[in-house]
Amino acid sequence: MTRVRQALLATTFVCSLSGCGRAGADSMSAAEARMEARGLEVYEEQHCGTCHTLKRAGTAGVFGPDHDGIGTRAEARIHDPNYRGKAKTAADYIRESVRDPAAYRVPGYEHTHFTMPAFTNISDEDLNALVFMLSRERD
Repeated sequence: MTRVRQALLATTFVCSLSGCGRAGADSMSAAEARMEARGLEVYEEQHCGTCHTLKRAGTAGVFGPDHDGIGTRAEARIHDPNYRGKAKTAADYIRESVRDPAAYRVPGYEHTHFTMPAFTNISDEDLNALVFMLSRERD
């Protein structure tokens, strides 16, 4: 059983016990749980972990910025004076980073020989799932 399927089953089980549809800061609807799981699948399918670290995906890439906590750091990056992209939210920043990674080079990675390619082949639906999942990564 893959890590993604294990995560989906665990999320489904926890949701069934805790009533994910109820209001609360940590609650997640069944639709959000599916989107979260799909985002993790897309992360694995696109081999993001080859370059990036994301503990819950079991990846430890070293060529690109860490994705643990990216939802928090993305908010700060759009306010960086060197940021030249168009994003106004953390989710938009993550989306832009996948489709147009040259819009902003994260400090420490701006001169690497391993630049991220633009992932224009990902469907909008899969990109939305990936962005949703990564946006929830908080420090």
